[in-house]
Amino acid sequence: DISFKMVADKGWKLGQDELLIRRDVREQLESIVKDAQEEGLKVRWFNRAGQGVVKVTNPVTRRLSATARFFEAGLFDGIYRYSQADALEHVIIPRLRRSHPTWTSEQIAGSAAEEVNKNFSTLGVWQSAIKQPAMRELVRAVFFSWNESESLIRQATSSIRGKNAAYWREYQIATFISLALVANVINMISEDEPLPPDRYVPFKMGSPYSPMPGGIAYNDKFLSPRLPWNGRNGQPIYLDIVGQMDTWLRWLLDPWGALTARVNVLPRAVLNQIQGEDFWGRELKDFPDRVQQATLDLFAPIGIGNLLEVVRLQWPDVGIIPESEGRIGIVGSLIQATGLNVRSIKTKDMLDKFARESGMLKADGTPVTSWDELEPNQ
Repeated sequence: DISFKMVADKGWKLGQDELLIRRDVREQLESIVKDAQEEGLKVRWFNRAGQGVVKVTNPVTRRLSATARFFEAGLFDGIYRYSQADALEHVIIPRLRRSHPTWTSEQIAGSAAEEVNKNFSTLGVWQSAIKQPAMRELVRAVFFSWNESESLIRQATSSIRGKNAAYWREYQIATFISLALVANVINMISEDEPLPPDRYVPFKMGSPYSPMPGGIAYNDKFLSPRLPWNGRNGQPIYLDIVGQMDTWLRWLLDPWGALTARVNVLPRAVLNQIQGEDFWGRELKDFPDRVQQATLDLFAPIGIGNLLEVVRLQWPDVGIIPESEGRIGIVGSLIQATGLNVRSIKTKDMLDKFARESGMLKADGTPVTSWDELEPNQ
């Protein structure tokens, strides 16, 4: 007795993340088609309802229109919408009915709309902490998908308190178990052994970079299995399968780091120019260096950036492509170009490894176990 229309009437956002990049992408593609049209190419743009779709006589404009249609309908109105509908039908509504047997259909539909928006990072304005239109535009310009961060934080807090806390506790536990199973399978393939115990804990102690008391920090190896391939110089690389699901942990353990990690493309490019260095800390030495970095920041998305890194690693003598994540190697860069995140061993861990393998001794005659134990001459 609960239809999708009823849930939509109660506030289901139907696959729209208004604080993501949808409008930017659409506007850019529309401007390209408009420029092409002004050059004498014939194209008829489609409206939001998908009527009068793309009747063109030129293959260039036809491809441009098809690209826009992919972003508009294929992703946001396709995958998002049907994923949400499937979750509503098979998970959310049945779970709410079990949890609240006395609720009316209207109450179930209203709560389902709230939870599906939260589940898929498509918070409505009525749910968001940022409601004022001008402020939402500012947030959309400065940060990448603020809705996603807010939704993931709300998922975590909802598992502690709220009318559907039981649902969200199950969700968090199921997510952890699913990721742990996948991580163990990959690690077994890579190292013939399950994931080490320390990778089941999402935080670590004693980090010199942590703003928290006791040096508590996020464990960047949390549920990260080692990959079967190595990075540069035979160093191990790890697959980040947690993705954005650790967002609330990062905000909890390092709020400033979590905030700066969400800076959007244009503000990040400006910030790099002001600081005189790129995201990895490489100094921008002269004007050509700054122009090169600005071009990469603005026009090379993650996938293309990783492919450029592959080119740099394969042909290092070219010398015109700056290093980004060279330590993950060619295979790691190719994997990362698909959208997955690959991590390399940290600099401190790598130095400690070199120290342990050096065979050098401390003053008391015992082997050194870390880089910090080495004498300057060593």
